[in-house]
Amino acid sequence: MPGAGGLERVRFFSRQLLSADDFKQEQDYFREKLRRHNRKLHGWGIVCGAEVRVETDTTLTVSPGYALDPHGEEIVIEPECSIDVCDVADGAAAFLAVRYVEEPTRPVPAVGGVEGEAEYSRTREGFELEVHSTCPAEPWVVLADIEIRDGAVVQPVGTAYRRSVG
Repeated sequence: MPGAGGLERVRFFSRQLLSADDFKQEQDYFREKLRRHNRKLHGWGIVCGAEVRVETDTTLTVSPGYALDPHGEEIVIEPECSIDVCDVADGAAAFLAVRYVEEPTRPVPAVGGVEGEAEYSRTREGFELEVHSTCPAEPWVVLADIEIRDGAVVQPVGTAYRRSVG
């Protein structure tokens, strides 16, 4: 077929026997379409919110926000969250970044499996905050650049490496 090589989706028909693979393929198709839309039409970076403020000498707080990672994954930061940066060396520059993560949830008994064996029935989308000593590469999105001086975060936090969408 000319131009083949794109995404493949499930074609449903009456009396079709469906397996877990078919449902996974259906989800993969729509997830990849959304990722491609996000990457190609919007780019990546912070869409809104995700502002960083100094809460205490060594604690940063990130406000609720929305970002797109370099792969097109949506990162929803909700609710407000905090991170301790006390491990950053005094006088050193560092970068607070976020990335998309998935976590299996809701284990259920596996029918026909070993007694007591379970499978996860859901996947929760989330995020991870981390402090890096150098500007991180994909899949991280930098929220702020920070500096520790005399045991405390220098205020205000920097935004030179913060990338916005659009």
